[in-house]
Amino acid sequence: MNNVRLDQIPAFKELNQETISLIETQTKVLNYKIGQPLSQDSRIQSELLFIIEGEARLLGQNEKGYFTIGKLSKGSFIGLASFLRASGCEEISASTEV
Repeated sequence: MNNVRLDQIPAFKELNQETISLIETQTKVLNYKIGQPLSQDSRIQSELLFIIEGEARLLGQNEKGYFTIGKLSKGSFIGLASFLRASGCEEISASTEV
């Protein structure tokens, strides 16, 4: 996984080696450029994303346009809330290279 050790990431530290190996064989490292969307609130993604490097913005929208609700960084999951709700709810874009 592109020099990333899952057992060194807090969200995965408690997993046994068998589970980590399974995750590593079924994942891929993706790269996003500044401004590129990672998630859209109009759909449920087919993949869950996990930020291992960089920052993204969680966006809200009102009559004036989009605004930043919060920043997501290393260790943040993207797509999980939409998956759990069974409804798209996350508008997220890269604020640095992710």
